[in-house]
Amino acid sequence: MSMEAIPDKALRRFEKVEGIPLPVIAELFSRMQLAGDLQQAFWQQVAAKPWEQTTGSVRAVTTMGDGVTLVEVIDRDGSTTIFYHPRDMSDQQLDESKRAQSHGLSVRVMYQDEAEKRPVKGLEVFSSA
Repeated sequence: MSMEAIPDKALRRFEKVEGIPLPVIAELFSRMQLAGDLQQAFWQQVAAKPWEQTTGSVRAVTTMGDGVTLVEVIDRDGSTTIFYHPRDMSDQQLDESKRAQSHGLSVRVMYQDEAEKRPVKGLEVFSSA
């Protein structure tokens, strides 16, 4: 693989970062004869968006008629972020969100904001005090 193997997302994201330039990494991979699927996995990881987080309380947990559940988290600054089950969060994360809402506990949700979804990478429930 060569420069063509580097996703545009990765090039744009790291074009101004100091360190080893991405074309040099691609050339090293090529010289190492690193398997194409491993190179592709590396570049997908490089192009992945960083995690974001919101901290606040679960305002509502609403189950829609189609079986999709909405979890609405209101941040301390008043902004609202909505996560969907099963698209964005696991069954366990949904259960923890319900527990936080019913007991008035705060949550911290770590997620990646992608085009049509927000996959939850971690959810912490803690005392509001």
